[in-house]
Amino acid sequence: MVLSSLSSARSKARDAQRIAQMKQILTALESYGIDNNGAQPTYAGYGCGDPTNRDKFKSNLSQLVTGGYISSIPMDPLNNSSFCYTYFQADNTPNWYFCDTSTTNRKALTNGQKALFFYLENPNSASIPFWSNSASSARTNMGCFVPSTQT
Repeated sequence: MVLSSLSSARSKARDAQRIAQMKQILTALESYGIDNNGAQPTYAGYGCGDPTNRDKFKSNLSQLVTGGYISSIPMDPLNNSSFCYTYFQADNTPNWYFCDTSTTNRKALTNGQKALFFYLENPNSASIPFWSNSASSARTNMGCFVPSTQT
C-alpha cells in the first residue's frame, strides 16, 4: 500500500513537471511569435519515440534558445519512447488533430498550425487541453498546447 501511494505521488509529480515545462515552452513560442509576426520555429519532423526522434524535439525548438526566449529546451522527466515531448505541425488531413479541453464539438488544428504534445501518466488529474483524432472523443493520455500567436 505504501509503495503504490509513493509510486502514484511520483507519477503525479512528473505530470506536474511536464505541464510546467510545456507551459514554459509555450510562453517562449508565444514570445517568439510576437517578435516574428506570428511565425513559429521551423518544424523539422516528429520528435518522439526513439532517441534520434527525441533529439528532433530539441532541434525543432533550438531557435527559442538561440533567440533568448528560453535558456534550454527541457525534456520529459522519463524521456523514453513512451513519455516524451513533441513539437508538431498539422498537415492537410482534415479533422484529424484536435487540441482542446472539450470532449464534444472540438476544434481541429488547421493545416500548418503548430502545437506541443506530451504524454501524461495520470491524464484525468489535469484539466488541460488534450489531443485526439476525433471531434468527439474521451480524454486521452496526451496533453497539448497550441501557441496563440501563430499566423
